[in-house]
Amino acid sequence: MFNDARMFCEKEKYACVLFDQVGSGRSDGLQAYVDDWFKYCQLAKEFIDEFVLGSFVPSLAERSQHLPFYGYGHSMGGGLVASLSILHPTLFDGIILQSPMLKIPQSMHPSWIVEELLRGLARVAPKAPIVPTKNLGEVMYHHKDAVHYSAKYNLLVYRGKPRLRTALSLLQGQDFVSANFKSVTTPFIVCHGAADEITDPHADVELYNESPAQSQSRVCLYPGLRHYITGMQEPEETQKVFNDMFDWIDNRTEEVNKEYKQE
Repeated sequence: MFNDARMFCEKEKYACVLFDQVGSGRSDGLQAYVDDWFKYCQLAKEFIDEFVLGSFVPSLAERSQHLPFYGYGHSMGGGLVASLSILHPTLFDGIILQSPMLKIPQSMHPSWIVEELLRGLARVAPKAPIVPTKNLGEVMYHHKDAVHYSAKYNLLVYRGKPRLRTALSLLQGQDFVSANFKSVTTPFIVCHGAADEITDPHADVELYNESPAQSQSRVCLYPGLRHYITGMQEPEETQKVFNDMFDWIDNRTEEVNKEYKQE
């Protein structure tokens, strides 16, 4: 995400605010622990209201009468941004979702017996990192060498297995988003590696087909790319992803400014 923010800030017309969610990076809270999906969303909304819309954007507004405001999220953050757009339809002028967590494929969704077992264990030891999963690092990047590079230099990344309550919260979030695709009225772009094994690219197409904002939205799937698509691959592939994002944002900004002038 730091590389993503740098790419946005290199373009003079964009200002970018990047923050670590609770339990991630340098923020407070137990690492990789999400107690409840909707509480998680509410904390992000409070940060946006107080620090972004309440302080940062007004400090820039002196240079412009209206500043379009976009939400950007990768993976679980994409699910978070999608959730916020459903819960607060007027919060963003547009959303950019990169490899978003939108829906668990039926083939990967735990059976009701396993889910109930997880719920029972979570009541006893919600923070226990014992949820069985594949090694996500091995399917994260397009180039295998990137796995070792990330493990060596990304010192803030969580390296354990998912915590029990976190796993249930992620199920909660994906079930909420996928049940409310028709409520996504905020225009969006989704950028996703077609070979992603962590989040489901097919869900992006479902969102596009069901959303009322389809005519102002776009889905970009990149053959051969995996979950992480904004670095650690061929430079031209990374640039293609960012160019698609920038083109969509520029077009959407023109639409927003026209709408603003008509008000």
